Amino acid sequence: MQNARYDKSEPSFPVWCRLLYYLEHHEQMEALEEDLQLAIQRLEEATQREKQALKREEESQKHAAEVSKLAQEMVRMAEDSKRREELSRERDAEYQRLAEEATKNADVSRMLAEEATTKTEEAKREAEEARRGEEEALEREKEIKQRAEQERAIAEDEAAEMQRILDKQALFLSKGIQPVETPTAEEFEAAKARVEYRVDRLHFAICGGSGTGKSSLINAIRGLQDFDSTRAAPTGIVETTMDISPYPDPRNEHPYSRFIWFDVPGAGTLEISDWQYFNQQGLFIFDAMVLVYDDVRIRVHFLDPANS
Repeated sequence: MQNARYDKSEPSFPVWCRLLYYLEHHEQMEALEEDLQLAIQRLEEATQREKQALKREEESQKHAAEVSKLAQEMVRMAEDSKRREELSRERDAEYQRLAEEATKNADVSRMLAEEATTKTEEAKREAEEARRGEEEALEREKEIKQRAEQERAIAEDEAAEMQRILDKQALFLSKGIQPVETPTAEEFEAAKARVEYRVDRLHFAICGGSGTGKSSLINAIRGLQDFDSTRAAPTGIVETTMDISPYPDPRNEHPYSRFIWFDVPGAGTLEISDWQYFNQQGLFIFDAMVLVYDDVRIRVHFLDPANS
């Protein structure tokens, strides 16, 4: 029965077979109808898309045409603007030429007017200079007389002051008083350079008469004996030190490491007079001075630098 084919027109075809045949045929028809409707729908969608593509193409062509038209319009406007600019430059050049001609004419007129004014002013100035020259001559003569009187008065005052100073110095000299001399700025700087003055050191000048033991005192302060020839200051009876000699303090602890002791030549010798001693040795630049004035020579035993 599975492979048997029945003729539905035969009277002997069973009813249930006929019914089954119609059901199968009906399902196939419905499937065909659905495929047909789906194909029709897809065809309509394709047609719709094609219409939309054509529409977009038409719009694009229309837009391109409008852009081309706008570009042509802009080119035309640019050409018009260029022509107007050229016309404007031509007008400006013409205006400039006319202005230059007007300026040139005005310059010529002004030059003529200035020449006339200059001649008038020169005449006035010559007359004014003549009058002023006369007045200046009178004024100079008056000033010369006044200056001569002032210079004569100043000279008389200076002569009187000089005579007073000379009289005063003569009186001082008659009493054995030497004049006071103030060092100049150049002398001050020269004295600092001579001793190599340093702002980070303390400079002590040991000064006084010749043979008073200044060098021995420096050796004692520095903890040295006079016979220590390698580091001690040279000593003698009279006038051993001829030039200012620096001797740094040998101690390393603060503040001794900053000390520099200067052995100054003695005063009252043939080489160095008493009244010129202070300025001649440049004592005005030292931070402190120690004056040794005893006539007896000082003897100091060796001092330990650690306990000095």
